Amino acid sequence: MLINKLILLLVTFEVIGCCSAYRILGIYSLPIKSHFIMINQLFKGLIEKGHNVDLINTFPLNGNNTSYKQIMTLPDHSVLTSKTLRIDEFVVNFNSNYSLMGLLGNAICKNIGHPELLKLAENPPKDPPYDIIILHMMNYHCYMILAHRWNIPVVLVSTTAMYPWMHDMIGNPENIAFSPNNMKTVPEGNGFWARLVNAYIFYRLKFSYLYLTQYQSDLLKKYYGPDAPNIRELEQSVSLVLMNTYFPINGVKSLTTGVVEVGGLHIKNDGLELDVDLKKWLDDSKDGVIYFSLGSMFRIETFPDHVLDIILESLKKLAPVKVLMRIVKLEELTKKLPSNVHTLPWIPQEKVLNHPNVKAFITHGGLLGTQEAVFYGVPMICIPLLADQWTNAQNYVRLKVATVVDFRYMTQKEFDQAIDNILKTPEYGENAKRLSKLFRDRPRSPQSTAIYWIEYVIRNGKNSLRSPAMDLKWWQISLFIKRLISFKRSESKKRR
Repeated sequence: MLINKLILLLVTFEVIGCCSAYRILGIYSLPIKSHFIMINQLFKGLIEKGHNVDLINTFPLNGNNTSYKQIMTLPDHSVLTSKTLRIDEFVVNFNSNYSLMGLLGNAICKNIGHPELLKLAENPPKDPPYDIIILHMMNYHCYMILAHRWNIPVVLVSTTAMYPWMHDMIGNPENIAFSPNNMKTVPEGNGFWARLVNAYIFYRLKFSYLYLTQYQSDLLKKYYGPDAPNIRELEQSVSLVLMNTYFPINGVKSLTTGVVEVGGLHIKNDGLELDVDLKKWLDDSKDGVIYFSLGSMFRIETFPDHVLDIILESLKKLAPVKVLMRIVKLEELTKKLPSNVHTLPWIPQEKVLNHPNVKAFITHGGLLGTQEAVFYGVPMICIPLLADQWTNAQNYVRLKVATVVDFRYMTQKEFDQAIDNILKTPEYGENAKRLSKLFRDRPRSPQSTAIYWIEYVIRNGKNSLRSPAMDLKWWQISLFIKRLISFKRSESKKRR
């Protein structure tokens, strides 16, 4: 009798597990692999919970299985490629261009007319159907048309803090008086000039994006019929935003309920272990190691010659401290490397940052890599190149866990000082350890938090987290009419 009850109980649990498994369509159409690291980790967590994920992206997925499989590979129409970019050709143009993000999104959205995608839109799977779409939040939200056609929720995953055009999509306060624009550098501090410059950059970026991406509305109507919603209507139908921030790093901000911070979700320290030779090299580096990497998107060897001269001269002076540097194409490096510099084309970054002999990290300031440095308590020397890297670097300088240099105006003295400050001032290392504790201190892991809220939206409906601000116009939210009336009354009293 007892055995029968146990069997019945096990069957019940199995049925419950079966019925709570959801089918998810994931879309990542940006041809840059580094941003996919976070989203891929989220999808892995979902399949560990028993859900099924179908993926649409622009490069092959490693390790397809029955629960997590790539169903479509889209072509790359963007100005970017999944390969690394030359710093001297791309960065300067990006930083002076307020239109590039909108134009990039438009190029990516050309794929909504891809025959396979149109076929999927018309004939989605029905046994079982999709329960939700998870889409990368950046500049190509045109793919939300699939959720509109199928009447299912959309979760957007922002691999950075919010860019200026994203707040209106979920009814989130913009916070421009004290929150940086997240795209371009602004003067330090919170004085009038800094706030004015930040507001100018914020709104110029926002309205440039809104104007340029109207083109996506034309694409939607071209491929999905004249009754297709425009891009702004699609964007404002989002159910949940998972944002790659956490307040100990990014600061305390007003966030609507539909925006959930999951900063550091990608940090797992899984994957390949340190190989024997690299582990021995790190273990033997008793005087300490500086790790130097610009991520997967940019190559150190493509710095302008005068910048490379400064960097290599500074690294040479560090001996007996050693430097582990990621150089993808050593044959393209025209400069002689100092004897204390060891290079590899690929490095298991988390494993290296977690090594006790690593004393500092020279980085471009990308959010994923710097979050890993924070997690493992490693202070940084930031050389920001573009986009949110400037804001990230400023955050870490404010928290006194990093120094920053602008490669466009870098001098030998400045770069020497930036490294010396990190290595010779104990405060930076102590602050990095303290920030690591704050970054880890949470009620549940970032991945568990993200999965909970995804399941919450599926269970409770696509409008379950919708802000009332989404149903008001800007002038209603800002109480513009009320303020105008108050101003006129004040003026009338002055005249009396």
